Amino acid sequence: MIDFPNGKINLGLHVTSKRQDGFHNLESIFYPVKVNDALEIIVKPGSGKVNFQTEGLPIEGDVENNLIVKAVKNFGVKTFDYEIFLLKKIPMGGGLGGGSSNGTFTLKLLQKLNALQTNVNLFEASMSLGSDCGFFVSNKPSLVKGRGEIVSEIPLDLKGYYLKLVFPKVHVSTKVAFGKIKPVNRSIDFKKVVSQPPIQWSEFLINDFEKGVVNEFPQLKNIQSNLINHGADYAAMSGSGSSFYGIYNSEKVFEQATEFEEFNMPL
Repeated sequence: MIDFPNGKINLGLHVTSKRQDGFHNLESIFYPVKVNDALEIIVKPGSGKVNFQTEGLPIEGDVENNLIVKAVKNFGVKTFDYEIFLLKKIPMGGGLGGGSSNGTFTLKLLQKLNALQTNVNLFEASMSLGSDCGFFVSNKPSLVKGRGEIVSEIPLDLKGYYLKLVFPKVHVSTKVAFGKIKPVNRSIDFKKVVSQPPIQWSEFLINDFEKGVVNEFPQLKNIQSNLINHGADYAAMSGSGSSFYGIYNSEKVFEQATEFEEFNMPL
């Protein structure tokens, strides 16, 4: 069975405090975008063996720490063997949630294949894999709080707008990004802000990671301003970086901004 895990962008990302468990509390709107990997899982009777193969963009790190493999080993039925193939298209270290999406979509596929252990709560299982994973259970525009465990769907629809997504081939580790953060507790009503047109968002929807990440990687410095100068109503860094995106309300302006050609799509 095959599915197509998608990425997300953050519309604002405020880090409000550090928790006693070592995580940080955040507030952000997660919005799914049409940048996809391809994930195939085949199950057959066996003893829980996992054969994981990938193509496309290289995946760094130990395969045992990959969220796809973790999802299968932690929550898959042990009387099956698993053949898993991933075509990787969502850049890693770009703040687009590709790894988190892979992990949650793996759980969803296991459920469809009747290979998910009984009595497993899909949301709780996804959150055990990673902080962003819970969002991909509903995979709908949502206000996300806490370390990612508080997910509230919101009626945000950006159809009619266009997205340019720029990945500058800089891998930003979570450790580096959080090392630059000083939490600030703001009183911003995210739902109210995004009920306005995107051209009015810039004053309120700030990504707290952006300043530190750009200081660490100066080659990222002008991407946001270039997107705005090329007609974007709103532009920002996604997640802990290093991807930036611009939201356009005019197809003509969107098509004329040819400097950015990595991922272009209607929202």
